[in-house]
Amino acid sequence: MTLLFIDSFDHYDTAEIPDKGYSEFLGTNHSIAIAGGRRGGNCLTSDGGANDYLIKNFDDSDTIVAGFAYQWDAFPSNLLTHAIEFIASDGTVLGTFDTTNAGALQITSGGQTETTVTGFYTPTQYNHYQVKYTKGTGADGFFELKKDNVIVLTITTSTATKQCGAVRLLETPAISDATLDDLYILNGLGTNNNDYLGDVRVDAHYSSADGASSDFVPFIPGDNFEMTDETLVDGDTTFLEAGTVASTELHEVDTASLGTAIHGCQQVIYNRKTDAGTVTMDIISQKPAGSGKKVNENALVVSDNYEFGLAILEDDPDDSTFPWTDARINATEFGFEIDNIVV
Repeated sequence: MTLLFIDSFDHYDTAEIPDKGYSEFLGTNHSIAIAGGRRGGNCLTSDGGANDYLIKNFDDSDTIVAGFAYQWDAFPSNLLTHAIEFIASDGTVLGTFDTTNAGALQITSGGQTETTVTGFYTPTQYNHYQVKYTKGTGADGFFELKKDNVIVLTITTSTATKQCGAVRLLETPAISDATLDDLYILNGLGTNNNDYLGDVRVDAHYSSADGASSDFVPFIPGDNFEMTDETLVDGDTTFLEAGTVASTELHEVDTASLGTAIHGCQQVIYNRKTDAGTVTMDIISQKPAGSGKKVNENALVVSDNYEFGLAILEDDPDDSTFPWTDARINATEFGFEIDNIVV
């Protein structure tokens, strides 16, 4: 697997940012901006005024690529604002992509800095950026920035010799608001999704009908999918509940009609347990007319508090080799199953 994480920011609100697996430091200045995203959906925003940021951790990797749409409401008042930083597991900053108060883009890595001309980006306008870090062994450490899929800055350095284990997002000491949308993070392993993906978008799809299995009980009587189809998670307002191992829930999702390459799907469930003991869940998918149920992610440990469980599917698990298409998504039911209960 090379695709590590994607986020559209469309299916949760500010209070659930830590539940999505972000480490939030200070945290008073970051929020989910409803309908503020690049294409009318939601986005992550920072209203500036403090050195707040979010961190997304992952396994140490020699190469990490992050892509995202990014904009300022106005030129930042400070000299630099960090759109993204690449971090080693020991906290060392490996590379930084900054924006300046003169409209320039700047990258720093291994003690070297490269900067574009001023006026290189426009406030209030979303652009798509991709940043790549590669650990070096000698003089081949590498840090690069693309804007709208065109390389604009590159650093080759002998001191970028550590693996990357996290990215830090939107550290914005300036006064103006910054927003970030359509985030993807991948590493350089394997043969699929191991380098720049281009100017991509991340779309959220929601439950739209009951599928082949409806073992869970709806809190409000009716169709099961109606307990999970909200665009923003609502905790105990609507939910499904079960307490038996192998209880399975499958739903159809709203129709995909992208008409373009699909690099992967990320299945998301939002769950908690309501009793003592240990509960584990599987995130699953199935094609009713295909080869049966497929377990995509095993034994996610369920917490006492709501958390998101995530499973990245780079290819259709029905056959494990074919990339996703609109037709393949539309023919798949997605869901979850209780894997084990230990009391």
